[in-house]
Amino acid sequence: MFAVSIILRFFVDYYEEGKQFPVRDFAAIAINYLKTDFIYDFIPLIPLQELPLPRDYARFFYIIKVMRLFNGFKLLNVEHIMAYIKKFYRTKVDRMIQSDFTVGEDIVRDNNNIR
Repeated sequence: MFAVSIILRFFVDYYEEGKQFPVRDFAAIAINYLKTDFIYDFIPLIPLQELPLPRDYARFFYIIKVMRLFNGFKLLNVEHIMAYIKKFYRTKVDRMIQSDFTVGEDIVRDNNNIR
């Protein structure tokens, strides 16, 4: 789940400060992600428990487990998931309206979809 999240973060656009439109250039998105949150997403994926380290370092493994816990909460946040679903359906409706303008004014079809 965390690996898929990291891969998908390379494709998610971001807003630069002072700009109105998001950055959608793949190289710029990748560089921005590598500079900002990549290390925090990557560290919990490393299986440090399998490395032959002294037992004194065992307490640091709990910190990594806590990082995994926070990443899991962030991935499974219902508000974020619903925002993605709403964005998906909004773009779908926008494409339908662009292809046929009368679809935007069709009240019967709209009421059936709401139910």
